[in-house]
Amino acid sequence: LEAEQIVGVDENWESIDRARARAEELGRRDCLFIFGTNVEIPWRENYFDDAYIEGQCSNEVRRVIKTDGKVHTWQNAA
Repeated sequence: LEAEQIVGVDENWESIDRARARAEELGRRDCLFIFGTNVEIPWRENYFDDAYIEGQCSNEVRRVIKTDGKVHTWQNAA
């Protein structure tokens, strides 16, 4: 991955398709969206600077976040 690239991981193909379409609408070419879960993220330890997640942070998310990285969480109001 290139520096400053955005990676989205979701276990719902419709959500991935919507995110890809929105990124394209915004002209974002620095986004990568893949199918996956927060219990098995296919990246090495201490890789990402930040994580934005819905719900609680899993051990797997903590594994791939750098030691000085930040995890941002929110709850879906729907």
